[in-house]
Amino acid sequence: MRRWPFALSLSALAACASNAPHAAAGATPDVKDVSSTQACAEVQCVRDIHVRLTDKDGKPFERTYAMVPVVQPAGVSIYAGQTVRFEADDSNGQLVNLRRVESGGDPARTIEARLEQLPDGGMMLTTRNPFPRPLKIRMGMMLLDSDRLLKTTSCPVIPNGSGFEHWPHPIFQVFLGDLSLLPDSSGMRCE
Repeated sequence: MRRWPFALSLSALAACASNAPHAAAGATPDVKDVSSTQACAEVQCVRDIHVRLTDKDGKPFERTYAMVPVVQPAGVSIYAGQTVRFEADDSNGQLVNLRRVESGGDPARTIEARLEQLPDGGMMLTTRNPFPRPLKIRMGMMLLDSDRLLKTTSCPVIPNGSGFEHWPHPIFQVFLGDLSLLPDSSGMRCE
């Protein structure tokens, strides 16, 4: 059974570091070493995730992961080449009770995020916001040649619309955390 570090706290921006292509056991501080089966009993996982990227030197990277955490209490992991749909409830502007949906679901509460590599090797994250208020997301990204999530800026997603984030380098995963709804469009700045 494959073992990987998994954070069991709200500081989950580091929780998925072990799914990196170059992760070492114990590489992430403040995590508990548990099996993927144990971790997936506490969060929503997806099986058989296939990641295919071209690295910064133009070399192909291709790997299939038997089980990875996707929807966690603190946020959602989007792996390269994947689309994740998840519902959330609005609790005074904070999005809570995140849960993955494969099909169906309530369109008024279902956020969709896709991370894809562009022909030039850069990455594009497309996020669809079903809410009538701007969606603010705190993001972390894990580069293909790293085992740590790094903070990255993000712009709020327009109400009932889509937002696009672009990076010029290969990214293994993006973590969407601290999802909240802004009261109006006056706070629409990228941070």
